[in-house]
Amino acid sequence: MTDQPTTSCPNCGAGSPAQATFCATCGTPLTASSPRGGASPPASADESRMWAMGAHLSAVAGAVMGGLPAFVGPLVVWLIRRENDPFAAEHGREALNFNLTILLVVFAGMLLGLLTIGLGFIIVGPVLLILGVLWLIWTVQATIAASNRQPYRYPLTIRFISA
Repeated sequence: MTDQPTTSCPNCGAGSPAQATFCATCGTPLTASSPRGGASPPASADESRMWAMGAHLSAVAGAVMGGLPAFVGPLVVWLIRRENDPFAAEHGREALNFNLTILLVVFAGMLLGLLTIGLGFIIVGPVLLILGVLWLIWTVQATIAASNRQPYRYPLTIRFISA
């Protein structure tokens, strides 16, 4: 018999090694059993899913308010959930990294357009329009993945904040 700590899935009851962050059977976030007391209880699967979806949808709300605050919602989700909810924290971190990457690209494009006295906007304008459409598509895909309790990695994203 081994002394390795294990954790059970709060959703389906399957056992997993302590280092696992998600249930291999159903994808529910896991937290390891701790021999010391006082650890915060794990988030329920539905609560975790809602926070994860909120990380992506709050970016859409931020974009509607002018684009710049699109990273604020994912940042809040990541900061609040990073200690006791690995699933929501991962989605928050991923949404935060993606929206910071988009913000950086938009600022670089605007700077290029300004430095070329507007000529750069001939190229930058259509590129930013395409980027906006891709941003919306990928954000919807990430929200659907969170709703289905699946991890999601945004493409073309700089990982400013790593796990």
